[in-house]
Amino acid sequence: MKCLKHLLVLLSLPLSCLSLNLSAAPAPVQAAQVRTQGPGFYRMMLGDLEITALLDGTHPFQADALLIDVSRQQVDSLLAQDHLSSPVDGSINAFLRPMRSSG
Repeated sequence: MKCLKHLLVLLSLPLSCLSLNLSAAPAPVQAAQVRTQGPGFYRMMLGDLEITALLDGTHPFQADALLIDVSRQQVDSLLAQDHLSSPVDGSINAFLRPMRSSG
């Protein structure tokens, strides 16, 4: 019985080495570019880079709080010219770019 156990262990060693070798295979350097659009994101090429713009929603911003050295009356006057009032909806965006490999 001991010999059978030793034989099974010896026969399983090449298989375990093969599985270790397969798991150590290098990963692909870069994912394929998808270049599709969808709700909440937009992809575009910038040279050879694919840039993804993410729309994370909108938020009401107080226009006079965003500007420097402009009075509230000036801001209200400019907004009124375009039939707007404060707060104004502003988009919250993020931009993703692929990471370059170091090797």
